[in-house]
Amino acid sequence: MAVIRPLKLSASGDLIEMSSGEVQLLINDAIRLYGNAPGIELLYDQGSDDGTGFQYKLAAITENRLQASPLASGGSPWPTPTASTYVVTSYDSMLLNMTWRTPFPSKNRAGSPYVNQSYPIYYQADGIVKAASWVDIKDTIIAPALTSLASSAITPAAAAGTYFVSTNTSETDATLVSPNPIAKDTQADIAAFASGSLPETQDQPENSLTVDYYLHRVNAPAEVPFSVPAVILDPEHSINTMSRSVYQDMILHLMQWFAVWGASYNLALRYQTGSLAYLTGIGYNTKGTGMTDTYTTTYIQRYEQPNSSTYYSQNVPTGTPSVQTINYLGVGLN
Repeated sequence: MAVIRPLKLSASGDLIEMSSGEVQLLINDAIRLYGNAPGIELLYDQGSDDGTGFQYKLAAITENRLQASPLASGGSPWPTPTASTYVVTSYDSMLLNMTWRTPFPSKNRAGSPYVNQSYPIYYQADGIVKAASWVDIKDTIIAPALTSLASSAITPAAAAGTYFVSTNTSETDATLVSPNPIAKDTQADIAAFASGSLPETQDQPENSLTVDYYLHRVNAPAEVPFSVPAVILDPEHSINTMSRSVYQDMILHLMQWFAVWGASYNLALRYQTGSLAYLTGIGYNTKGTGMTDTYTTTYIQRYEQPNSSTYYSQNVPTGTPSVQTINYLGVGLN
């Protein structure tokens, strides 16, 4: 149970240990395979999870915008308005979906294309050829691939099939998950609140300052040539090169299974939202841009006498809105 050097068959039929570069190509292809069929998906869904335990909503992103108080009106100067309050919007449309919901493939290979084939073979220290265990393949290929996916990278070669946040609806080498934003950052129209007659409309966002945040999935890179490892074929126990497509099915299934079920090996790929301090504290890396919450916290009281016997007063937002909090999409291995 360790990192191994898989064997390949030469043109003359000799067994040769793969180089570190050839093993890296196997890791790269595992990332590519996962990119085309992720074990962990993030979906835009405003409903609830399916209750199976294989889905859950990511923590909501909360956005605040200061609004005016209700108008205070009286027959003598000056009535006292209530304090300004916040318009609070909660965005909770990111649904994590686990696609692999069945037992571990090595325990139930019936019906799989690799049912009669071992994991790749390797030389033991004593020179004897042995079939790798699924843990050996985990250590050699799956763990490095999933570790790459759980980084902050958003390039196809390093992060295919993972998700990130952007303020754009189109990103290079990525696919937009939904045209609907997963969060917004809105601001009060301070200038509008400062002018015009009372009463002011309580909620006046400045639409030109609104920032929308979108969820993207990193595309898979193009396939590149690599050497397919040799395996032991049953029932004849012969050694041969595994079919490329069968090998790729095996690796994809392992990638998907560990991404969903790999918590016992600290390889379960998970996403969460939160502050940088929170995500760092749980060992997660950020994916894409931070989602800001920009607002002013101050307000002033305006006064107006519309006629000889009526007095108005109203608290309205003032000051310069500033970023109060930043939330991120984080990814990590649990």
